[in-house]
Amino acid sequence: MPRRRALTEAQLENLLILPVAETDLIRHWMLDAADLTVVERRRGGHNQLGYALQLCAFRYPGRLLRPGEAIPETTLNFVTNQLRISADALAAYATRSQTRREQLDGLREAFPSVPMKMRHLPPGSLDPEVLKDRLSHAHARHR
Repeated sequence: MPRRRALTEAQLENLLILPVAETDLIRHWMLDAADLTVVERRRGGHNQLGYALQLCAFRYPGRLLRPGEAIPETTLNFVTNQLRISADALAAYATRSQTRREQLDGLREAFPSVPMKMRHLPPGSLDPEVLKDRLSHAHARHR
């Protein structure tokens, strides 16, 4: 029996898209003093920027950035202006494969409000294709 999709491709894309509207950026991506303190502990502007972007994306829209993902210019500039770091620094982010993993562990440690079950997700489980599949299964179970 074919599976029904809970969301269309367009709906899922809209759900996971990074914010670009100024009101959304202010509401969801404004870094407070506690955020900035944790971000500033990272070595180098590139790691601070990458960490801040991961933090913001993890909070809203609730996902991790994919390796090499293009960040909309408006979104990137909103974060770089808060950090006073050049957007060019992003090119050097996560050149070591361990950097992303270490920073994601650091996010969970520094911000315990992140759901604990997120710690136990296998690699790649926040990929949009995996999310679509999980949403479809969840929708089917509730019918």
